[in-house]
Amino acid sequence: MDPAGFVRTYFLDPIRTGSGYNMVNTTAYAIGFVAFIYVIFEGLKRKRITVERFALAFSPYIVLTCLVRALVDIHVYPRSIFTVSPGIYGTSFIVTVISIAIGYQIERVNKTPWDKASAYIGTVLLLMHLPLIVWLRPM
Repeated sequence: MDPAGFVRTYFLDPIRTGSGYNMVNTTAYAIGFVAFIYVIFEGLKRKRITVERFALAFSPYIVLTCLVRALVDIHVYPRSIFTVSPGIYGTSFIVTVISIAIGYQIERVNKTPWDKASAYIGTVLLLMHLPLIVWLRPM
């Protein structure tokens, strides 16, 4: 099997068809997750950022990711590689990194700590989606 066929068979088709996880993609996702956590914690240590500060900045995005996934399940947002697992985690990561970068810029301008600024941004994004889950849920 060629590399493109391998990726399609074990990674893309299960997302597209909704058939779920298999041994290959589960193993790859687990290895990727462990590597990701290692890189995050090494970066936090190098920048001398406490886990508490990182958790403050990151927690609204965890809830936002769960909320967006729920909105996909009730057909408010379309099902795509970016809105279901595992793609939604990459999408969430990109949004989080952008928000943290904006938080650093805000810290430079008005001395609001980057983690609080990022948490505020994530909270605003989260609050923008909350009415959708209340008003558009199936009866």
